[in-house]
Amino acid sequence: MFETAVGMSRQWDAYSAGREVGEEVWGKMHNAPKFVLFFSSIHYKKNGGFNKLLEGFYSVVPKEVKLVGGTVAGFINNNGVFTRGATALAVYSDEMDVATGIGHNTKRAPEMAGRRCAETIKSGLEKSGYKNKYVFEFTCSGLVPSLPFIGSKRVMKMPKLLSRLTILGLSFATRTMQIGVGREDDVVRKMSEVLDEFTVLGGSTLDNNKWEFSYQFFNNKAYTNSVVAVGIQSDLESVFSSSSGLKPTGVKMKPTKVGLYGCAIESIEGKPAAEAVREKLGWPKDFYDENLHRRTLYYPLCYEQEGEVSSRVMALIVGDDIVFTNVVGDNELEVNHASGKSLIECVDAGLEETAEFKDRSVFAFIVSCCARLEALGAQTYKVHERVEKSLDGVPFLGIYASGEDVRVPGKRHNRLNETFNLVSFYKRP
Repeated sequence: MFETAVGMSRQWDAYSAGREVGEEVWGKMHNAPKFVLFFSSIHYKKNGGFNKLLEGFYSVVPKEVKLVGGTVAGFINNNGVFTRGATALAVYSDEMDVATGIGHNTKRAPEMAGRRCAETIKSGLEKSGYKNKYVFEFTCSGLVPSLPFIGSKRVMKMPKLLSRLTILGLSFATRTMQIGVGREDDVVRKMSEVLDEFTVLGGSTLDNNKWEFSYQFFNNKAYTNSVVAVGIQSDLESVFSSSSGLKPTGVKMKPTKVGLYGCAIESIEGKPAAEAVREKLGWPKDFYDENLHRRTLYYPLCYEQEGEVSSRVMALIVGDDIVFTNVVGDNELEVNHASGKSLIECVDAGLEETAEFKDRSVFAFIVSCCARLEALGAQTYKVHERVEKSLDGVPFLGIYASGEDVRVPGKRHNRLNETFNLVSFYKRP
């Protein structure tokens, strides 16, 4: 037996919203879910709080049901596209083993957090005899710091010495106050090492694209600076696809000095990083301002490693340094370009792979980038139309996260930005 259900609510009050999601899920199922993926917008922080949101859900759903998730910039499901509300995907099967895990202090001790989360899942599934292994993980995103006399800015104009001190301060703040870069690369890489036989799909939780707050849900509690995950072993088969719509421009550059755990570039080919990128792309001198994130959405920098392409978007300008959302290291970077059209049409490539198994599909889960939601705006409905038409009634849930994590056995963990990642599960014939 296999059952899935998608529930959602757009009520403002946290408890009421959680309860409505629970009622919708519970009303569609005959068995208690083996696991639930639960997500919400950040606005419940000021409308009752996330613990109340989860309390409302569990006022309907049995307490033993395992739940992981967190806050996201938006989500899509069978009902449409939403940037406010709460939603859940619930799954039951009598041929499935499930284990959940959590790790804390993802910025202070990312590898330890990833290892503890993964080891809990591995031990919880060690007796499972099902051959196919999957993990859905959700990690705290980076958090933009509020600096003395500066506040929370995306572009911080300052002399070189002060920018060096600021980068050092950000590094210190990341480890001590857990504010700054998310360090998800380290978290999920360690998880992938422990769970080396598992296919991993996930992303970072965030708020409404301000990167001031990020919460993770684990059963009936909300946390921050944590990683949560659910591991699944089942005979269900799956088809996985990852696409971006990004196209190489041929404009390449080599970082010559990096810092901040590999997330900040100080210089490129001997020039200050911000100046070098601006000159290579022909941007005007006043290009860098508080709209930095929106202006650079269509020009991510990408690098190739072990045959896998990783994409990165700019987060901050500190003096002449460029701070990225995740690790760039000293890899040679190539500017890529996307258009609204390519961001929409790339979805078709992933959906084509699911068409063969549509009649046997039971549910689908999507992790996409909040930058795509920001860039496309109302055009996100065109993405939804394509997904809805292709899946043809199959329950699905897609989230817009702050970066995406993809890993298949035999390959390295890949941290991505601006991608569309879909896994569709189907029954064997």
